[in-house]
Amino acid sequence: MRKQGSEMPNDHWDMDDKNDPNLLSLASVSTSMLVPFPVGRLPDASLLWLNERWFHDLGMAIHDAPTRARLSASLLERFAVTSIEAHCVAGTFGGRILGADRYGGSGGAIHGGSGRCGSDGMLIAKGTGPTPLVSEAHDWSHSHGCLYLYDAIREAVASEILNAELPHGTVPIVAIIDAGFSLARTDADEPERCAILIRPAFLRLAHFERSLYFGTSGSANSDQFQDSLRVKDAIHFADEHAQLDAGNPNGLGVDLSELYLRLAEQIAASRAHRLWTGRPTSDNITSNAQFLDFGGFRAVPSWKRGTDGHRHFFGDEMRDVRHSLPSLAYFFKKYSRFDKAIANIDQLLIQIEHHMEAAFLHHCAEACALPESSPEVFHFKALIAHYYREQQRIDYALDQPTKHDERHDWLSDHIRGKASYGSPVGEEIAALLRELPNAHLHLCAANRWLRPRPRLSYRVSKRRAIKLVRSILADRSSGPERVSAFIATEVAVSRRVWKGLPPHWLVLGYASDHVSTALYFFDTHRMAYTAQLEGPRVRGGTLIFGAEVADETLGITNSGHRTVALVDCEPNSYLVGLSLNGRASIPTALLTFPDAAVAAQTFNSTTTHAT
Repeated sequence: MRKQGSEMPNDHWDMDDKNDPNLLSLASVSTSMLVPFPVGRLPDASLLWLNERWFHDLGMAIHDAPTRARLSASLLERFAVTSIEAHCVAGTFGGRILGADRYGGSGGAIHGGSGRCGSDGMLIAKGTGPTPLVSEAHDWSHSHGCLYLYDAIREAVASEILNAELPHGTVPIVAIIDAGFSLARTDADEPERCAILIRPAFLRLAHFERSLYFGTSGSANSDQFQDSLRVKDAIHFADEHAQLDAGNPNGLGVDLSELYLRLAEQIAASRAHRLWTGRPTSDNITSNAQFLDFGGFRAVPSWKRGTDGHRHFFGDEMRDVRHSLPSLAYFFKKYSRFDKAIANIDQLLIQIEHHMEAAFLHHCAEACALPESSPEVFHFKALIAHYYREQQRIDYALDQPTKHDERHDWLSDHIRGKASYGSPVGEEIAALLRELPNAHLHLCAANRWLRPRPRLSYRVSKRRAIKLVRSILADRSSGPERVSAFIATEVAVSRRVWKGLPPHWLVLGYASDHVSTALYFFDTHRMAYTAQLEGPRVRGGTLIFGAEVADETLGITNSGHRTVALVDCEPNSYLVGLSLNGRASIPTALLTFPDAAVAAQTFNSTTTHAT
């Protein structure tokens, strides 16, 4: 298995059989990539959360107590630090060095790169204090270098949901450290607890762009000269991996045309499912089109042209695509060792926009259990396209109270027959779904997809996370367990879409402890109530809701890191739980869909009477 960059200092982490070939060290990209800065140890920091799903997927036995303890100690030793000397243990400042990664932006940037992130090996910590790459022109909120704990928790929830529901995933949050100190925005504000958020290293698209307005110039050691070397080296790195990773969509190579088509698919899915991360600028997208940085994430209630108050508009993503693609094309043409020039950027932008719309309509049809082979899918997509354009003509401010007469004007209101105000096109879409064969199946799928995600609104998610943090500070001993339960629950109850879900499954409920999952459904082909169980491989079995279950119990053979098994169950199992031959207890669903349960009873009784 090929390794990227320098080895991690902890051999427990970097054992060959546990290393992912797509992990990277930013130091291996360019000698001009990282700017060193001193940090010191935080006196009262503690590990608050580990992303057990991610570590299990990497092949690490994180459920094993000694393994978990060694990993936790390693993360605290390396990242429970800050560049703010006043917060450090006396005498420790300067005893450790982290690296801030240089990156630019489309059209230049006033910053030099990461202003609050420190890199060490194959991990990056966010919230480790201001770095040398902070611009003097930045305001306080962009220059203090810290991260609030409630924002770190919100980012973890967002990244897990987006990773599960978007076609090409996200950069994961792998751990959260309670920094042990608080920070107030102003003298009049109550101080809020700070955190350090840890992610695997990644390449932003902005790593391939210049930072034109930052720092010194005129010498070989100047910021501007080092920045130019960083861009050239990063593109050479991408060239090398384009050959090594040929055929691997998650590799480190870059083909701009393919990359932007993948980005179009990401934007299309997030638009269809109304999961908005904000503007897709080059600093918020990785080199394989994954989203990152979720401080502004929220679920929006409709396809209207909502704004967050900072001139960011839902549905306006092509504006940033049109801005970043020519910028990146310029630098790849200038520095690439291969002929990577895009013949016609305007033509490619048209192709990207068409691909985005086609992918959006595909996700909408799939969410309503309409396969591409369905004779009605063309008409459905035409209506959805019309409805989306109609919605985009309506501007509104996100996170503001809704006028009473606008509360029932979304597509789901039309489908449920409860629209008090709305669109004739919305009524036509609802009528089409009602007239389909097996209409209950499509209506239940549409209701699940369109069901609001109230806990993911910006204000609600922030308020809930702040409440959690304040309760933790009152009893820090229970912090890790409570944060883990909170994140697992927020993710589970906010799920609506499962990639690759067979269209003949009626989803009844969903349970998850973040490591294992249970999707309860009624199979309309088999006419059977079933649970799809998923969990990580451990030794000779699978970890299912805290219990190690042997392969023969699940009736599967699987050599991957995760097991997926189908188990028949009772009609009410999603409400009362499920016992797996006495080896594991599957909990009741955290998220349920009552209309699907009624539809399943109808399907089942019809079949029973027919036989």
